[in-house]
Amino acid sequence: MMIALFIIFLVIVVAASVSVTVYTNKKKEKEQKYYIAAGNIYKEDYLNYSLQNPLDENPNFSKPSDQKTMIYLKCLHTKNKMEYVFDPSKEIVIGRDQERCNLYINEPSVSKIHCCIFASGFDVYLKDMGSANGTAVHKSLFNNYIINNKEMIKLDTGDVITIGSNEIKVALFYYDVTIM
Repeated sequence: MMIALFIIFLVIVVAASVSVTVYTNKKKEKEQKYYIAAGNIYKEDYLNYSLQNPLDENPNFSKPSDQKTMIYLKCLHTKNKMEYVFDPSKEIVIGRDQERCNLYINEPSVSKIHCCIFASGFDVYLKDMGSANGTAVHKSLFNNYIINNKEMIKLDTGDVITIGSNEIKVALFYYDVTIM
């Protein structure tokens, strides 16, 4: 009886250990995906810089920096589980206008140009663009904000943005371009 209990205990411990390892590996794979996306964005920026400034002839154009704040957005509660990586130094426009928005939401309660995300230094902000229904930001269980009329709020990792019936989870990270 004692041996059987010990064997059951060992099986449970091994199963828990395997589960933790699998979860950790999946999390690392997911993080690796958005670091790859950030690298592709940086490479595109550097290529654009090189094309616009052959042999550094234009002193007014600034070179890409060695470290960038990047944003990972995950749409919750959707069938497709959409995930995006953006460079917030280039304004990210969210709304119902498919032509002008980087993140298109086809829903009547969403304004054509609903809100935008942008960087100022290493900080990232969400600005409502005068939307009809406002933009909600859930910063924690008890800190929920609704911004409208061109108000803005600083975003942090873990914040959830609600636009219409869509919830978008935010993760900010630094991408070190020297590792390329």
